[in-house]
Amino acid sequence: ADVEQSARSLTGIALMMPVSPALFHLEVGLLMNKILMNNEFYRDIQLALAQKQA
Repeated sequence: ADVEQSARSLTGIALMMPVSPALFHLEVGLLMNKILMNNEFYRDIQLALAQKQA
């Protein structure tokens, strides 16, 4: 538990701290861009849900 980390390990850890969230944000951004939610698409979803309930 109290083992000293090598300089290479510390560099890797320091690089992963900003890189991991950046990759997740990029992935979410690409997904949101693919599933573009505009007013027409939103109305289609509302209409489909209303038809299912009727």
